[in-house]
Amino acid sequence: MNQSNTLPDDALAYPAPDGLPIDRPRSSGFVLQKIDVPAALAVLDSFLEEDEAEQRETFEYLKHALNETRAAQGERLLFPNE
Repeated sequence: MNQSNTLPDDALAYPAPDGLPIDRPRSSGFVLQKIDVPAALAVLDSFLEEDEAEQRETFEYLKHALNETRAAQGERLLFPNE
C-alpha cells in the first residue's frame, strides 16, 4: 500500500507534528482524528451527572441503613430527619 504523505488542502486533514496528515496510520497502527470537543464534553458531563446521582442514592441508602442499625441497638440516630 503506497500512499503519499500529503492530502488535499481541506479542513479535514492537516499535518500532524510528525509530518504525516492527521488521518494517515502511524507506525503504532493508530490514526489521529480530530475530536469534536463540545460533544466529548457533553458526554463527560452526562457521565458526571450519572455518577453524582448514583453517589447521592448510595449515600441515602447508607444513612438509612446506619440509622436502622443504630435504632435496633438502641443507640441515638445519626440522621434524625430520616
